[in-house]
Amino acid sequence: MALILMLAGLYLGGVHYGSRPYIYAIYYTRFYINGEESNAYILYNFISGVLITLAILTNNSLKMFFAKKPFVYMGKVSFSVYLFHLPFFLIIATGIFNAIYNAGYSYHESAITATTLSIVTIYAVANLIFKAVDNPSMRFSSILAEFLFKTPTRIS
Repeated sequence: MALILMLAGLYLGGVHYGSRPYIYAIYYTRFYINGEESNAYILYNFISGVLITLAILTNNSLKMFFAKKPFVYMGKVSFSVYLFHLPFFLIIATGIFNAIYNAGYSYHESAITATTLSIVTIYAVANLIFKAVDNPSMRFSSILAEFLFKTPTRIS
């Protein structure tokens, strides 16, 4: 069951308009609220997250796999990654791609190189932001909550 949930979640997470595998899924789940058409991208990404999370929570093998250090680290810095990955991809990654492509490399070489450099840079910066901003903020919030509400909280 977890495998089915995971595969369905991965499939729905890839939804985008104009793609043949999603034409019917998008068409048959359209609805209107206050005259506005639903957004399949938002709907299916939400459902995707729920299905993938359920798959992981209901399967011990998946739990153990995603409890490994790289995934735990990705979870810790995920908010920092979330905050600036889109502007980075839109502004800097396209410049990296164009520079590599204009230097005479193939489209695929340029795309793979730009993507790899972008991911490494995003996680390096996210790590710095986590250490300099997120972690101290969470510690301060924990101290403040403990002081105000006399509730022992602990952020590591």
